[in-house]
Amino acid sequence: MSKEKVGFLSQKERKINVRILTALIAVTIIVSIGSAVVIPKFTAENQYGMPIDISSGQGFFPCDDSIILKNASIIYQDPHDEITVYRWFIDGNPVSIGPSTTYTVANKDSFSAQLVVDNYTNVQSSSAVFSFSSSCGIISENFSTVPAYNDITYDPNGSITFYDKSYSKLDPEYDITSWWWKGVNLETHEEKKSSDNYLKMKLPNKTGVQYKIDLVVGDSSGRNFSSLTKTVIVPPDNVIPVANFTVVPAIGGCPLNVSVIDQSMSMVNYTVSNVSLDYNYSVYNNLNPSILIYNNVRDRNPMINLSDPGTYSITLNVTNIYGVSNAKTKEIQVSGYPNLTLNASFSAAPQYGNPPLTVTFIDTSRKNEPVNYEWDFDDGSGPVNTPSGTHVFGSREYPYNVKLKITGTESKSTSDFILPVKVEELDAKFLTEDKGSRTYSFRDVSDGFPTQWYWDFGDGFSGRGNVVEHSYKVPGDYSVIMYAWNDLRKDSVIQKISVL
Repeated sequence: MSKEKVGFLSQKERKINVRILTALIAVTIIVSIGSAVVIPKFTAENQYGMPIDISSGQGFFPCDDSIILKNASIIYQDPHDEITVYRWFIDGNPVSIGPSTTYTVANKDSFSAQLVVDNYTNVQSSSAVFSFSSSCGIISENFSTVPAYNDITYDPNGSITFYDKSYSKLDPEYDITSWWWKGVNLETHEEKKSSDNYLKMKLPNKTGVQYKIDLVVGDSSGRNFSSLTKTVIVPPDNVIPVANFTVVPAIGGCPLNVSVIDQSMSMVNYTVSNVSLDYNYSVYNNLNPSILIYNNVRDRNPMINLSDPGTYSITLNVTNIYGVSNAKTKEIQVSGYPNLTLNASFSAAPQYGNPPLTVTFIDTSRKNEPVNYEWDFDDGSGPVNTPSGTHVFGSREYPYNVKLKITGTESKSTSDFILPVKVEELDAKFLTEDKGSRTYSFRDVSDGFPTQWYWDFGDGFSGRGNVVEHSYKVPGDYSVIMYAWNDLRKDSVIQKISVL
């Protein structure tokens, strides 16, 4: 190569190199600016590990839950960029720094959660905000345990099933529609989850074991959830308590003092065992099984006083240390009052409700001779001359004062007893009071004796009770709904309010 050409480029070569240098400069500028796009996202689950759906911008959780929030943010355009700072806020207040946080909800119906993320150049700072709401008291949660054995045989396949027994107080017949189970065998640490209305787990052969069961249930609205945690003890093979007792005396005149003598056994593999038992006696009046005379009597050999005549059922329920129970029931006959003056009385069930209301009356009068009965139902229907029966009431603004008069043959002695019955159609109503600062008070004034209330404030939040108060965050028109229900009916009413 000649000296004249050393260090010089041809015109074509110079054009190529200029294009390469220009491209390199452009790439350098793009990287240094930090043009990656940060899309902030996070997921939520409750303390039992159940995912909470926040795709609509709002999630619902059981009462007094702990909410676990986890980062799920995404970076676009620059694969070398990364998120270096995570900042969590609850209701606008900073709570923690890091890719996840746990918030324990205590006596709160709602809260908002915010995640702020920064990339490593600190150029991109983005946030995501979601609202969370809780509904308490709408669902009664429960489940039952069915081991894979009975009083005689043991299932060698080793399985145990937990069945949901929850119900919605708004509509007990069909309102539970979603389940989330988590079961842990505390012996083997086996863990299993299910979204069915039952959970089936393995049962170790011939051994007793404990299970920790978490259950979350939701109703058909998709907004009401409730949770339950139980530790269930499953006994080993054929551990069976056998309830038995005698009563002395089993028949007599009132007042009758009955001595209960326990004869229960606990059996292991069909031999009498010294496994200790817990005792629970209950006593009912057979003429009216809704009348509970005694309950939760824990003594092994109690003394029971029966002051009125009638037929009584005594039930003993024994439970061993593994939680397996067995029950036995016996009857006691108590005759009438000797040398006792007449005393009229009766029971009525139900004593209030919606028309037409059918009420069952049962005579519980004290008497030592045959008597004549005369019922007056305070509705012009005329006297009825039977000891017990039913009567149908219509509706009116004041109670029906039902009267029973009994007359004995001895000296023509008489006795009266009066019990009011209230009948009224359930009609949901409530009053609204503007308390200022976008805060409103709502008070139930329904007819028909409601016993439970549920409020929908129209902004995604709810309340319970006959008097509630709620603050709205933003102005607007809202539809407030009150659901009221008693033992027989439910009703609802809606009011529209304008929040300024």
